[in-house]
Amino acid sequence: WRAFAAMIQSLFMLNAATGDVIIEKHYRGQTTRALVEVFWEIVSKAAKAEDVAPVIPTSKYYLFNVLRGGVFMLAAVCKEVPALLVTEFVHRIADVLELYLGDVTERSLTAHFTTVYQVLEEMMDSGIPLMSEPNALVDIVRPPRGIGQFVAEMFTGRKSSVAESLTASATSVIPWRRADVAYATNEIFFDITEDIDCIIEPNGTVAANAVKGTVWCSCQLSGVPDLTLWFNNPSVIADPGFHPCVRLARFEKDKIISFVPPDGPFKLMTYTAASRSHVSPIYVRPTVHWHASAARVSIVLATKPIAVGGALLRSTITSSSGVGVSMGGPGTGAAGEDGAAVEGVSLIVQFPPAIISADLTPTKGHVAYDTTTNRLAWTLGAIPASSAPFELAGSIHIAPGSRPPLEPIDATLHFSMTGTTATGLAVRELRLLNDSYRYTKASRAILRTGRFQIRM
Repeated sequence: WRAFAAMIQSLFMLNAATGDVIIEKHYRGQTTRALVEVFWEIVSKAAKAEDVAPVIPTSKYYLFNVLRGGVFMLAAVCKEVPALLVTEFVHRIADVLELYLGDVTERSLTAHFTTVYQVLEEMMDSGIPLMSEPNALVDIVRPPRGIGQFVAEMFTGRKSSVAESLTASATSVIPWRRADVAYATNEIFFDITEDIDCIIEPNGTVAANAVKGTVWCSCQLSGVPDLTLWFNNPSVIADPGFHPCVRLARFEKDKIISFVPPDGPFKLMTYTAASRSHVSPIYVRPTVHWHASAARVSIVLATKPIAVGGALLRSTITSSSGVGVSMGGPGTGAAGEDGAAVEGVSLIVQFPPAIISADLTPTKGHVAYDTTTNRLAWTLGAIPASSAPFELAGSIHIAPGSRPPLEPIDATLHFSMTGTTATGLAVRELRLLNDSYRYTKASRAILRTGRFQIRM
């Protein structure tokens, strides 16, 4: 962290809807709240909160902001520092608070503000990162207490949520792993989650397409396990980012992940897809035909197989005990072929302000139209893989004598699917190198939408 000399001056947590300050922590002198007003003025001019630039320069400060759960985390920096390092650390603060509070919202921050301040105090010293590993932080600052802890404190006399002395985690040789970990049942699980970002033009062509993936791990293994993980096709991985436990040299040389994992859940790695030719398990075909002051609208939605590299791939849930057992790999299933259902399917249609009414009827699911926002929500739920196409059809209207609006009609698609990834990435094998105890391991793949926009 030498690059962080005199890094964060102050940290503010704001309500993303109102701009009210929920939490403020000053590390290097008092920072005026006028800085927050400058930031909020910029937020007010943005179409969406997500569109605010991550780094905003002012006359005296650089403002780094991260949006998480309806809360802006705003870090004020008065000197030039590596921007990605500051952004990554603010994201780490948000991740740690999610571990403590469940969700980072104004309500959770207000209800547990003492825990939040204690965590912020331990994570940074004079604005410089000090401790960012959840394993060590949980031992020093205990999570918010429940009624059981409250009763125990009445009898033990210990009321502080901060440890009285440094714990073994804080002084461990491996900072991300607690010392002397022991489990009666040893197990490790992986989730490969991929998000599809896509923009489809009215003529059906794909204007933009990207896949972002995350490998989550939940580890409950005794001792200090040294693990080696193989993927079935690591060539699909581009721009990888790893947890500090991963040995980078081994991955750069052999495309193998060698690591000593933290204890508990953590994010092992992130990546983007090397190819941009991936498709989703659902296609949407919209048509809009204007006639006078009304238009006939038809939106057809159906499932389709996911083809990866000329073959259909699937990552299935597998479980075994022992060392070096395969965890799944190539398969022959996809949406529409092996019976897997696409879940949580919904389509949000945003009509331009000129539209005064909409009368649309679905062949499946239900429709809710909000006249205030001119937004229509078509909720289908789970779609069987082998089902026929579904249609949302009807008419929309503008004021008599008006011309059809120039603004496009935008629709946003949402879905999730278990057992499939767009890239076909799967965990092929996992080995425990430095111990011989039996353990259970499993992997799972999840495909879902990120920002999936359809223009009509």
